[in-house]
Amino acid sequence: MRVLLLDYKQYSKENILRLESNFIEVYKKNFSSIVGLKKFLRDKKESKKPIGIIFTSFGFFFDKSLIKYMDNKKRILASPTTSLTHIDYNNLNKKCKILSLKDRNTKVALKKITSTAELTIGLILSLYRKINEATKSVNQKRWDRNSFIGNQVYEKKIGIIGFGRIGRMVATTLKSMGAKIYLYDKKKIRIPKGYTKKNIFYIFKNCDIISLHISSEKENYKFIGRKYLKLMKKNSIIINTARGEIIDENYLYQILKKKKISGAGLDVLIGDSNWKKVGNNKLINFSKANKNLIITPHIGGCTFEASKLTKTKLIDSVINISQ
Repeated sequence: MRVLLLDYKQYSKENILRLESNFIEVYKKNFSSIVGLKKFLRDKKESKKPIGIIFTSFGFFFDKSLIKYMDNKKRILASPTTSLTHIDYNNLNKKCKILSLKDRNTKVALKKITSTAELTIGLILSLYRKINEATKSVNQKRWDRNSFIGNQVYEKKIGIIGFGRIGRMVATTLKSMGAKIYLYDKKKIRIPKGYTKKNIFYIFKNCDIISLHISSEKENYKFIGRKYLKLMKKNSIIINTARGEIIDENYLYQILKKKKISGAGLDVLIGDSNWKKVGNNKLINFSKANKNLIITPHIGGCTFEASKLTKTKLIDSVINISQ
C-alpha cells in the first residue's frame, strides 16, 4: 500500500523509517491548501498509483470529495488526534477505516500525556497572576509590581466540567494547590475522596474557576451557552482547552465585553482546524485590546513528548491493520 504523510515534519525520523520499511511508497508532503492536496491525489503522474493510507492534518477537512481519489481496495485515514472534527465521520466510516487516538490500543498511551492539562493550569495562572501583562510591562522597560497584584488558587472553588482523563489531571493538580474541587459529568462517575459532585447550575453560579473538559460530540455543540454562562460570578474565569464547538462564543464575547466575568482562557475556537475560518473570529480581535482574554492556537497537545508518543502508537495501529 502507498502512504501519504501530511505534516511530515511533525513525525520523527524513526517513525518515517518504520513506515518506509512497511509500505511500498511513502509520500511526504505539506500542502498550503485543500486544492493542492486534491490535485496530488488525482494526478497519476505525481502519485503514480492510488494512495491507500493518509495520515491526516488538522488543516484540511476530509470528506467524500477527497477519499474518492484513494485506493478502492483499501482506504485508511489515520488521525493523530482524539477529536475527529476535521473528518466527515458519519459519511466516511463505511467507506474507509478511520484510526485515531480514541482507539483502544492508543488510549493506554494517552494516560502518559499531561500536555493539555498542563496548558489548562498555565492559562489559569496566566489570568490569575497577570503574567502576560507583567511580561509586556517589563519589555517596555517598566518595573511596576503593584500594577500586577493577582490572585492565588488556594481555597478557590474550581468547577471541572467533564471528569475524563484531562479533567482528572487538572483537578488533581489544583487540589494539590489547596483548591476546592467541584465536579460535573453527564456520565455516572466515581467521586474521589475530597471532591464534591454538584449539578452544573451550582458550579456556574458558585465556582471561581470553571474548566471545560467535554468532547465535541453533536449533543455538546454550544452546550455551554447563555443559561450557564449568565450565572457566572463577576470575579470568575472560564477555561476551555477541550473543543471550541462546546461553547457559545457569541455569548462569551458579550459577557467578556461587558465585564460580567473576570476573564477567559481559550486554547480552542469553533472551526479552528481551518485558520481561514477562524482568523476573523471576533474573540481574537477582542483579545488584542483586552487583558481579560487569552487565546492560544490549539496547542494543548503540542509538546515533543506527546507528539512522538501519539504518532508512534498511531503508526503501530496502521501497520497492524495493514498486515
